[in-house]
Amino acid sequence: MVKPFPLDTNCFEVKSKNDVKDALVLCGCPFEPSSRDAAVTWVKEILKFRDNCPAQDTKAINITDDSHLKLK
Repeated sequence: MVKPFPLDTNCFEVKSKNDVKDALVLCGCPFEPSSRDAAVTWVKEILKFRDNCPAQDTKAINITDDSHLKLK
């Protein structure tokens, strides 16, 4: 789920569809006059990406808590 963040118009919130506790809030630079416009554009682009993703893509994998990213 992607939606505008209700506490700040310069931000938007991304939540996992599987876990309501899992959320991320991203904000545009608060000192930029166009930061609200940037947040609205980001939401539109994320939704466009989501809606145009092929459902039959068999290369997708689920990421779980057991998955770890190892950095060198």
